[in-house]
Amino acid sequence: HLLAKKAGIHAAETKVIFTNDRYHTLLSRRFDRKGDGKRIHFTSAMTLLGLNDGDNANTGHGYLDIVDFILQNCTNVEDNLQELYRRVAFNICIGNTDDHFRNHGFLLTSKGWTLAPAYDMNPTLNEYQSLLINSYTNKSDLNELLNSCEEYMLQKHIAQQIISEVLNTVKEWRALATKFGIAKSEQERFSSVFNRQNLSI
Repeated sequence: HLLAKKAGIHAAETKVIFTNDRYHTLLSRRFDRKGDGKRIHFTSAMTLLGLNDGDNANTGHGYLDIVDFILQNCTNVEDNLQELYRRVAFNICIGNTDDHFRNHGFLLTSKGWTLAPAYDMNPTLNEYQSLLINSYTNKSDLNELLNSCEEYMLQKHIAQQIISEVLNTVKEWRALATKFGIAKSEQERFSSVFNRQNLSI
């Protein structure tokens, strides 16, 4: 989540507590509550889109379903579209392929729906996203994402800037991993995931 924030993503507030030499605890602040404890209405993308568990790239669904919802129902449409695109780029860069519709959500504000802070972003060794990143593929490929920027209603120079910012931030992953005591063996295990996109765009 710290890497996501560095990449300009509106992510859930988190804090790592060092409990001992071997274990750490991740605390995440609830974003569906106000300071006084009152609830802010949150709904997953799966629910808002009328989809079911298991609806993903294999059933022809993807990020463009979320784009359509933003266009039709959200406030600050341009900001939400850019935020979504940034999250897709980040998920591709870190290998977060557990990006199904339950792991995307919206908050209902007085002005309408808006993307909830990003959450549950973890690297994997897979090369395909859970969701289609454009109208035809779920391959974890920034070139595909860039070439599909118009499907996200983004001009190419804006898409290039977003991807560049995400890439430059993700390059710092090893320093952050070392800071939080992630074993070198684990770092090496995921190094190919974090480094593969540097060569593709």
